[in-house]
Amino acid sequence: MNTFKSIALAATLAVTTMAALAAGFGENGKWESGWGMGQSEYASGTRQGHLYFTCDSTEGRVSSLMFSRPGQASVHSFILTVDGQSGQVHSIDTPAGRQQWPDIYRALRTGKNVSVTIGNRTYPVPSRDAARIIEPWGGKDFSCRP
Repeated sequence: MNTFKSIALAATLAVTTMAALAAGFGENGKWESGWGMGQSEYASGTRQGHLYFTCDSTEGRVSSLMFSRPGQASVHSFILTVDGQSGQVHSIDTPAGRQQWPDIYRALRTGKNVSVTIGNRTYPVPSRDAARIIEPWGGKDFSCRP
């Protein structure tokens, strides 16, 4: 197999695995956290989809933020609405996304009414247990800076 095919296969496998992990992680109706492969993982959602983010435990930085829907590819750019305030979320891999991250993190931790909009469809993101599961920004065990 040539190098290009190997890289393409590895990239496809990585994206598919991340989408499956994001879709399968977290109980419907509340925030949950976990740890795997050097990543702290956080998720909340419903049967319609899950909002999911990971933080690299070694580097202490956010490594992904996505919304996944059953049977569809995960989305890294979407509109996030928290307590009536909406904003376009950019991929966390971009400078704009990293700049947004502190505000997004704090809003997810404290927001009471959270939703994600993709195209013309809005998906609820349950806020139950968010303040208990998502650590305070800059707290003792905080490991999710931009």
